[in-house]
Amino acid sequence: MKINERVGAINGTSDEGKVLSIFGFGVYLGDKVPDKEVGGFMGEELRKQKIENPTIKLDNGNITYGCECWWGSEDSIKKQIEVYKKEGYTVKEVLIANVRKENLKDTNDELSKESS
Repeated sequence: MKINERVGAINGTSDEGKVLSIFGFGVYLGDKVPDKEVGGFMGEELRKQKIENPTIKLDNGNITYGCECWWGSEDSIKKQIEVYKKEGYTVKEVLIANVRKENLKDTNDELSKESS
């Protein structure tokens, strides 16, 4: 993947219903160490070890990293989306900031259960 090449980023599918959530499309910026707002085990480990990760600037201005999504060339992601649509999935664009907040909430809930 070349810097400034068009890419797409998929968040995943829902457990309930047939929904494919995507972060959208944007450009590959190269590899960078993830920012502090990137949580979870992978984000923390990459930051701690100063390991660079694919960085994507979405068309909406948000930044996401390869460790937070399934990503690829814009054409390949569009083809994947079409496959999901043919299987009856609805496509929903989501904000990376909202997904990060939800992941943080889930992590805190799990830690709370473990300490009970």
